[in-house]
Amino acid sequence: MYVLLAYEKDGGYYDELFRNKDPKYVKATGVGLMPVLKSNKLRACNGEPYDWLEIWNDEVDDLEPLLIITANGCL
Repeated sequence: MYVLLAYEKDGGYYDELFRNKDPKYVKATGVGLMPVLKSNKLRACNGEPYDWLEIWNDEVDDLEPLLIITANGCL
């Protein structure tokens, strides 16, 4: 299963936003949220805007996410 997580670095918050078996669908969802991330409307439970999104495969113990999505692009 592939998971889209949102991170707010200063407060140390992260939340699961979406999960699906198809990595392309999870990536499309994350990329689709870039404008909302850029506008600071996507917020953590502490009210602060998320800093970035990450896509992980939760079925493997990787040390790095598959993709990092920022307001300015993908890494």
